[in-house]
Amino acid sequence: MMCKSKHFFRDTEYLIYKQENCIQIGKNAKQIKYTIQLELSTIITWVYGEKNRFIGFKFRWKQKLKTMIMDYHKCLQLKSIFDGKVSYNNLVKMFNSIKQIQEHSQNTIILVHSCIDQTQYQMKVIPNSINYNKLDFMLELEVLSLQHKNMIQVSEYFVENDKFYILYEYLEGRSLRERMNSQYKMRKEEIIVVLKQILSLLIALHKKGYMCGELTKDNIFIQKNGRIILTNLGQITKIGEIMRTKRGTKDIDNINELILQNNIEMNQNNEEFDRQFWFAQDMYCLGELLHEMLTGKSLQKTIFDKCSGFQSSQNTISTLRTKVGLRKLLDRMLEPDPRLRISAEQAQNFIKDMEFGEDSFVDFSDQDERNNYQEVYYFVSKVCLQNL
Repeated sequence: MMCKSKHFFRDTEYLIYKQENCIQIGKNAKQIKYTIQLELSTIITWVYGEKNRFIGFKFRWKQKLKTMIMDYHKCLQLKSIFDGKVSYNNLVKMFNSIKQIQEHSQNTIILVHSCIDQTQYQMKVIPNSINYNKLDFMLELEVLSLQHKNMIQVSEYFVENDKFYILYEYLEGRSLRERMNSQYKMRKEEIIVVLKQILSLLIALHKKGYMCGELTKDNIFIQKNGRIILTNLGQITKIGEIMRTKRGTKDIDNINELILQNNIEMNQNNEEFDRQFWFAQDMYCLGELLHEMLTGKSLQKTIFDKCSGFQSSQNTISTLRTKVGLRKLLDRMLEPDPRLRISAEQAQNFIKDMEFGEDSFVDFSDQDERNNYQEVYYFVSKVCLQNL
């Protein structure tokens, strides 16, 4: 890539060379004049021209601010190298906030309009903290690079003013929570559409060695075309990295207590057991969602609740009568022993082989909960089914 340094009498042309941990600028590979380290302490200021297009960048060198001029496409090429590795100080201002979509304890999601390409995006803003740092940011970007159809797609990411920014595609539709809070109960066809697409994503993640860690009604989005999207990927973690996270260190104490209370013989140092256990946790979380989609009632306790042991899932399963169809699948998802709990791939095959009758919901004992819903008959659109 070529750039120019503007001076009063004449411009000086330089070539840009990408190295492993830095960018070098010089007249040739042997005459390097500037070195820009690829680290968050490096501050890059973008230079904008007409229509808010990039025309260059500034960086600090020996206490002075240096300006390099480049054409728009070269700037984009260089930006792809800088993104996530250095800090900017004037990029976020190019995105006008429209409204806040969600606010969590660790991040905020905002609907923004880009002044650069005149497009709407969802912008996730995460402060750099002890709970979320550069390693977490890079892991989330690594997960996003998998580009699964049921995972929200990233458009851009960068760091500015000690905050991490990720721009996602703008989604139209509603969250699973909004759907479940409507006056109409979810019918089995709808539930199957949600299950099959989430299972497809879990299979892809598990094969790559990731656990999802967070399947909630708020971060599962139902698009108007029937596509189911997991929107928050901040809790997705590699199996080998779980114990360095706050969640992993918290869960291991509960795991030890559950093992002791139930006299389960498990080797925690066994890599295969680790994979089996953490993947089984994803399936339990999905089982909790399935239970609520079927009954409208959430489980009060989960397998990791202190002092509950395996009692919560045993009590839930004991309220069911004959186990067939979705009810049998729920039973296997809420299996107390993680060694025996159904896997994502097994659950996917289970649904393929399952025959659904008209009594798919009749054996849930809580009649009062079912009476809170109005029954509605409709068909699942072909578009929905095409996204399975």
